Amino acid sequence: MPTNPSAKYPRRISVTGFGLIELMVAVSLMGVLLTGLLELYLSSRQNYSATDSLSRLQENGRTAIEMIAADIRRAGFIGSNSDASRVAGSLGPAAAATTCPTNDTTWARMITQSLYGIDDANTNYACISDSQHLRGDILTLRYASPWLVADGNMAANTIYMRSTLYDGRLFAGTDQGSAANDLPDIIEESREMMAHAYHVGATGRTCNGDAIPALFRVSVGSAGLPVRNELLAGVEHFQVQYNTGVRYVDAGSVSDWSTVRSIKIWVLARAECPETGFTSSRTFPMANLSPVYGPTDRYRRQLFTTVVAMRNSAVLL
Repeated sequence: MPTNPSAKYPRRISVTGFGLIELMVAVSLMGVLLTGLLELYLSSRQNYSATDSLSRLQENGRTAIEMIAADIRRAGFIGSNSDASRVAGSLGPAAAATTCPTNDTTWARMITQSLYGIDDANTNYACISDSQHLRGDILTLRYASPWLVADGNMAANTIYMRSTLYDGRLFAGTDQGSAANDLPDIIEESREMMAHAYHVGATGRTCNGDAIPALFRVSVGSAGLPVRNELLAGVEHFQVQYNTGVRYVDAGSVSDWSTVRSIKIWVLARAECPETGFTSSRTFPMANLSPVYGPTDRYRRQLFTTVVAMRNSAVLL
């Protein structure tokens, strides 16, 4: 029986793989693809970081301008009675002064001076030390709180204004029942006395080695003394001008604070951290600053400004 040669000697099947050149081409293409994906990721991350930073500085700038504007509108309000000369009480008003003592309650009780400003300094303002004042103006505003406080809810050392349409009493919470703080009229209101001093200071924090600035506010603490708190990080500059009837001037040109009709404020907000690949060369005109402020660095900035009328100004009442 004849045999089949092909059965005795089976045909070999040729199996081949990638050659060295083909592997090198594939690796190169993969490298290009991965590099592109990495660049896309880094670009997207950088864009997100820039957008987030811009959003935060815009939010902080708007918040700062709205907060200060609201305080300006309230400045000078002392309750039902609008005549500070008729205010007495166990504490009573303190004489207007250009100081901010830290060891007594006089700063909160200067109700005849509802507005005061310092131009690019912290002169005589002990409640804001040299190390705490970074740059820009200081703006102080005083008023009775918009909210009412019942007698039983008064804190011991907090300062309150009790008023009717004709008289007022200024006292600490511990003296709410004193005869010196009684009013002859049946209808009376009690409010907390507020005093705020806004300024730009250093937070003590850094980003990539650079100090982070912030908007700070000195307020009346629970003991009736000035207490300083950080409000909004990234606020880098603060400028104020005052209109007494003709034009807007810096604080040094105001001779009588009771005649200020309106206030113009500038708030410069800055990103907390520098941005890779970005260079700022803008300048920001504010008040009478000379030279115009405008650092060359890698920080995004935005300037916010507004004009606010003094609703309780002596010239408007």
